[in-house]
Amino acid sequence: MAATTSTLVVAGTAPLAAAAVVPDATPATGWARFGHFAPTKGAVDLYLDGNKVVDNVSFKQVTPYVALTPGPHKFELRDAGSAPTAPAIAVSVSITAGMAETVAGVSTHDGITAEIYIDDLTSPPAGQARIRVIHTLPDVQSVDVAISGGATLFSALPFPQASSYTDIAAGTYTLVVRQAGTTTPLLAIQGFKAQAGSVQSVVIVRGQTSLDAVALTDAVGTQTPPTQGLPTGEGGTAGRGGWPVGWTAGAGVGLLALGGFAGRRRRRLRQAPAAT
Repeated sequence: MAATTSTLVVAGTAPLAAAAVVPDATPATGWARFGHFAPTKGAVDLYLDGNKVVDNVSFKQVTPYVALTPGPHKFELRDAGSAPTAPAIAVSVSITAGMAETVAGVSTHDGITAEIYIDDLTSPPAGQARIRVIHTLPDVQSVDVAISGGATLFSALPFPQASSYTDIAAGTYTLVVRQAGTTTPLLAIQGFKAQAGSVQSVVIVRGQTSLDAVALTDAVGTQTPPTQGLPTGEGGTAGRGGWPVGWTAGAGVGLLALGGFAGRRRRRLRQAPAAT
């Protein structure tokens, strides 16, 4: 299989970011964001605790973090423009004070599901960046990720897990994604900028014709998550009431996919260890 070369797609700030003001970290606040990493799924509307909060989130788009009170909160994904009563992919997320989570729509062999990833907001050592990889390719059982010409950062990362975070020297890199345990390159991610003091996630996705990667900033310099929004001009607008701060409600950690996934449950994912 020929390797794909990708220039990194960075999920940047755009219209929605103005609606998401992230407060300083306090013991009474946690955070969550949503990422659309399912190429087999069209745009979706995002509901939080029964209320539509974001319209028309497309593939490879990520919402800003939203501040939430600790406890359970319900996220639902419906086809963009559909009625609030339409079948949904639903996940219940338990928010912990001082912590952040990414709720992700991910393709499976038979449709789409939701996964929950725990984000790290702590600062790396001076002169370093903290990174992880999220593997969302259902047709690749597991991957190794290495710096081109250098060390292997993550080994045997299985679908659909996130690796643990690891610290690397600040700089610009080419990251190589290989089928686990082989020298077969699947994707070369060029121009990955490991900014000093930043915490970043690299999401490996399957585009319409080839593999691709999306870079997310989890935190920069402090434990307060960034107000990261959707790429300009690619859809994703604030729903009625905006993408609110301090929303309340919910119900325990777990996942129940409705409609085509009725009755299917998934547990919270454990993070895979970094390579040593």
